[in-house]
Amino acid sequence: MFLALLLFAGLADCVPARWTSGDPASLELLKDTPVNCVLVEEGAWAREFVTAAQGVGVRVLGV
Repeated sequence: MFLALLLFAGLADCVPARWTSGDPASLELLKDTPVNCVLVEEGAWAREFVTAAQGVGVRVLGV
């Protein structure tokens, strides 16, 4: 329960969006938006995408 509370507290400031692309260039679409967290399905998981997202301050969560 404590771990779930910590996780929730860390995500409280997230403005999420479901993201279907694993292409790092697609993150450009988030520029000047409040979205700071993307929910990515397993088929689009890619290390390059996660690295690029972190570089622009976007969290990536796998769903």
